[in-house]
Amino acid sequence: MKIESRRSEIGNRKSQVGDGRAEGPGRLSPAAADESAPGLISVSCNICVSTEASLIAVQSGWRMTQCARCGLAYVNPRPDEAGLRRHYQTYRPPGTETVDDWERMMAPLFDDTVRRISRLIPPAEGGAKTRRVLDVGCAQGGFLARMAGMGWDAEGIDLSAGSVAAARARGLSVRESSLDEARFPSASFDVVTAFYVLEHVTDPAGFLREVRRVLSPRGLAVIRVPHTTPIVRLLGFLRIPNTLYDMPSHLFDFSPGVLGRMLEETGFEIMETTPQRPTVRPRLGDRWITYAGFAAATAVHAISNGRRHFPGVSTTTFARRFGGKD
Repeated sequence: MKIESRRSEIGNRKSQVGDGRAEGPGRLSPAAADESAPGLISVSCNICVSTEASLIAVQSGWRMTQCARCGLAYVNPRPDEAGLRRHYQTYRPPGTETVDDWERMMAPLFDDTVRRISRLIPPAEGGAKTRRVLDVGCAQGGFLARMAGMGWDAEGIDLSAGSVAAARARGLSVRESSLDEARFPSASFDVVTAFYVLEHVTDPAGFLREVRRVLSPRGLAVIRVPHTTPIVRLLGFLRIPNTLYDMPSHLFDFSPGVLGRMLEETGFEIMETTPQRPTVRPRLGDRWITYAGFAAATAVHAISNGRRHFPGVSTTTFARRFGGKD
């Protein structure tokens, strides 16, 4: 079991990179994704460190590539850390214009996750220490509020100052920080959640190692990611233009298999990967497409006994921290 090292994570339940669609404060321009342009850096694969990659798509001037060795999809070149940090002060996920939009969109997923965690980790009894949960990229604290209501000691971090202020106004314990910067003591939490975060961080493998470090032995990581590449490939074959990757806000795209490998190599034992509950999109057309994809994903998951996953649908992986104290 490899347990190595690297870096970081998001905010604004996303709060971390530009959408590449418009210029202005905090916005990022691809400059035709020229790696020699100021503010852009060329990167290798985050899993196997290979530089051999093929082009999947160019969207809004940004290039999504796929590692020839392990299959990880990643933006290359990408913005540097300073540009990403500035952007996330104003970034909102596509389809969300207000705080309420995000809360409504995520509500079914948050509710289902609370139920699953309650089954996997029973609440503390008697004189036992209160269970602790960390939500990375907590936005305005919708998930934290639910866990606190269940009696958990709930803490969150986010890169967006506005999101942190909104969460604190709800009486939640939230700080403006990345996971690396927070420097929590080892084995601080029983559960660490990251909803739609991993695709935003510059070093997903390093982020997962840090999640492992702050988890208690046999602690639970809950990682939710989109999987856009199959849809982009289909639309490309049909010659239908799209910006579904949301580059450079999304720096990576994870298939369940690739994410599973990354989790195992950073010290986790996978319990389940599931489509879980769909997000509720504000626009009716988007909502029906989401529900149709979720229905298909649920059917494939059930028929295959969890061994197969419908392409192009977001999944949540529940994974235990492997091994004892570091």
